[in-house]
Amino acid sequence: MVIGICDDEKNTRDLIERYIRTDDEYSIINHFQTGEEVLGYYKQGGNLDVLYLDIDLKCSPDGMKVAEDLKKKHIEEGRGASETPFIIFVTGLPERMPEAFGVRAFQFIVKPIEEKQFKFVFEQVQKAVSQTAEKRKFKFLTVNSSGTTKTINLTDIVYIESIGRKLSIHLVKTVVEIYGKFEDVMGKLDETFILVHRSFIVNMRYISDYTRKDIRMISGDLIPLSKYKCRHFVDGYADFLESEIC
Repeated sequence: MVIGICDDEKNTRDLIERYIRTDDEYSIINHFQTGEEVLGYYKQGGNLDVLYLDIDLKCSPDGMKVAEDLKKKHIEEGRGASETPFIIFVTGLPERMPEAFGVRAFQFIVKPIEEKQFKFVFEQVQKAVSQTAEKRKFKFLTVNSSGTTKTINLTDIVYIESIGRKLSIHLVKTVVEIYGKFEDVMGKLDETFILVHRSFIVNMRYISDYTRKDIRMISGDLIPLSKYKCRHFVDGYADFLESEIC
């Protein structure tokens, strides 16, 4: 695992690392004194599996704002909330706990930190990271386009459009066209994809918003929503969002 500890008190950071090391010798541990350091780490391409985050950081942004910004960054990139770090708030302000529901907080540890409580939460997050790693295993779609065999990571697919005898696979940065029908690819897609129209399959990770008539993707593309598929889509998207939060 890659673990981050963000607290403006060095003694707290050192204590958390010491408790981690009693059960885990191998994880990479990064110390951050401010929220800006955490956000800067991500801007430089870093990533964390777990983040111990003090809510009441002395310097702006506070821990709650850091968590919100991380969630927003991942969703804008189409990576989904499930790929944000598991956030464990370490706080002396238990009255702020209700604010955490919107930022996918995994757990709370109240200061002063008790070792027994810490180890219980750490065991929980170890299991959660392991389970998430299984879900994140890359899945690929292999297609033939203009005589060239291409391997496409499913997480790069924004939506697929059927046009006559061809499928137009819209990726984050390009479009790949192949001959075929939806039946040829549906069985190779995962649960993040849903048929919303006879001519469109969308990756729910990339949905920005929707109405009863269309779906706007983060790319800005507007996808028609069939009235016959509307209820199926609304239920499926609700289940998807719930799985992303949990």
